Amino acid sequence: MDGAVLAVLNSQTVSDTISSSSVPVLTGLGHVGDTTRADQAATLSFATPQELGTFIGAHSRPIPPPPSAHRRTIPPWPYVAVGLFLLIVLAALIRH
Repeated sequence: MDGAVLAVLNSQTVSDTISSSSVPVLTGLGHVGDTTRADQAATLSFATPQELGTFIGAHSRPIPPPPSAHRRTIPPWPYVAVGLFLLIVLAALIRH
């Protein structure tokens, strides 16, 4: 993992933000062997993004379509999880 990215994920600010989150935070941030403070603070941590995606896929339920004729497109869950994590990191960086 890039040194600058690793430094952000090892920052106390990011770790504190994840620890104080009222929603579960799942991480899958790199490669086997990369462990960050973000991983340690997370509710669940996976060695790779692929492992995280596999876990989410295995534990997701199909979302029934809305009763109306208008159907919404629901993004794939792994992208949602990664997007939420990136928003948490961005919020922590802005506060710092």
